[in-house]
Amino acid sequence: MKTHLTPPSGTAPNPGGFPDADSLAALRAWYTGMSTREAVTRYLCGEVAEGHSARGVLGRIRRTLVAIARSRHREDFTTLLQHSVTERIERAKAVAHAIDVLRSLPAPQPQVSLKLARRSVVSRRFLA
Repeated sequence: MKTHLTPPSGTAPNPGGFPDADSLAALRAWYTGMSTREAVTRYLCGEVAEGHSARGVLGRIRRTLVAIARSRHREDFTTLLQHSVTERIERAKAVAHAIDVLRSLPAPQPQVSLKLARRSVVSRRFLA
């Protein structure tokens, strides 16, 4: 019987929705200049074999990070992560920093808007 300590799929997100270590390693390797296929094959060996394109795999990881940045109200990181392929090496250091910051930010908590709170007070008075 085989047991696995980690999920077999390399890009399965962690419970918090953040990409796993293998996915981030592939993305960082791509940012440092490794070819797309080589980065995905080296760090996410099963993804390309399952019929996914290497560019699609890295694109999905980047889109996940953009969504996380948006949910944490970091539009500066969304613009940093959305760029053309030719700009990736120049942005490698900044993207690595952004990933570290995003990982440390708390998940967003729902907040009651002031308008909704006022309606609640008014409706309580009306019903009382």
